[in-house]
Amino acid sequence: MTGKVVEGIHVSGEVDLDDIVQPGAFQFQTLQGDPIGEPESLPDGTELRLAFHCPGEGCGRVHINITKSPVDTGTGWQWDGNVYGPTLTPDISCGSCAWHGQLVKGKFIPCQD
Repeated sequence: MTGKVVEGIHVSGEVDLDDIVQPGAFQFQTLQGDPIGEPESLPDGTELRLAFHCPGEGCGRVHINITKSPVDTGTGWQWDGNVYGPTLTPDISCGSCAWHGQLVKGKFIPCQD
């Protein structure tokens, strides 16, 4: 699958993510789905969720559970701690439209599968 790079848009904890329906809009949330106001203050090892609107075909909202960690521990998705330009490892996929790519420094970059 090919596609274009989509600039991520950080949605603060004071705004409902569903009010910003734009591909690439993302928000840090608790595992229960509540917005987190200052995720950068969380200690390393904290489990949380990154919710975002699919950067592929804009098919809807996707969420993945992540762990705040500066290095890849090999267990699920790791987040580098950057709130406005996050990097996640490993790759992410959308189950609805099959978009497959990476979130690197706040940009959704499609893989050239």
